[in-house]
Amino acid sequence: MESPPSSRRSDIPRPPATTEDPALILRTGGARARLLPGEGAVVDELSVDGMSVLARTPWADQVAWADRVTRGAPAATEDEWVRRWRGGWQLCAPTAGAPEPGAHPRQYFHGAASQAPWRVLAHETARAVVEWSDDDVRITREWTLAPRSLTASTTLVQTGGRPRPLSVAEHLILGGDLFAPLSRGEGLRLETDAEVSPLGYDGSPTGAGTEAFGGRWSDFDAATPARLGALTPRGERRVIVRAGESSVEVTWTGLPHALLWEEAGASAGEPWNGQVFALGVEPTTTPHGIGSAAPEGVVELRPGQSLTWTTTLRVRPASRSTERPAP
Repeated sequence: MESPPSSRRSDIPRPPATTEDPALILRTGGARARLLPGEGAVVDELSVDGMSVLARTPWADQVAWADRVTRGAPAATEDEWVRRWRGGWQLCAPTAGAPEPGAHPRQYFHGAASQAPWRVLAHETARAVVEWSDDDVRITREWTLAPRSLTASTTLVQTGGRPRPLSVAEHLILGGDLFAPLSRGEGLRLETDAEVSPLGYDGSPTGAGTEAFGGRWSDFDAATPARLGALTPRGERRVIVRAGESSVEVTWTGLPHALLWEEAGASAGEPWNGQVFALGVEPTTTPHGIGSAAPEGVVELRPGQSLTWTTTLRVRPASRSTERPAP
């Protein structure tokens, strides 16, 4: 946390803000990303050399965002949020996880910004800048696409007149063609220098303590039960997922933890119906999923203070598996 720094963001041209529906397409080299400003500024599609790497829900095409009556209303419950969720990569803020009953300002599942319209401040061929705000918080988010990576650089500023508790999480959910080994009866391999704390599937700490990452946490396949854990890196903040000859790498700065969410068709209820295969690597302030109901990881910003962090997803398709990921 620090007072708002002077940075190049202050020099970004600010055209008239818009929350119109059309997707913003970012392209460079063999990479393509689709950004939806009207739906939480989610990147719901990312492909590198023709390989898609983000999860997409089976109900994505039926998400009722055309309904202008409900658009922009935050999701009060997890069920409501999930039914609007297309998949992909979005920001949970200014709170993450379950809302705390009775909190003021009122909280929403995964935060009011996660599915709300964002304003577009800039859009170039391989870069976009978007912004969301409420009475106390302003969040500016810059997406930058490189030939084999996508980076989200984010600054949250406390603009209100009193201290406010906050938490954030990068809801970065892997899937798509990256999961091709699962259809062949194979698995994915995870690598990280971190300790893992098992969580209940609702995000609550189990009291089981921490353990070195490895063993059962290193493997993800069709037999993996639905599970959630909190990662606390001991060194570099990095998770590598190896899928056959392909791999992806998630690195981040500015956030102390990450959540690891594994869903291999194990959730049978509506709307999951045993059809969602997803692997979440989610850098976060908070080593659990129950929001400000538990104090660990909740950040209190005083007026004028800010929080800045960066997350990068690097992709190495099979055709280039012998090369190092590009920066």
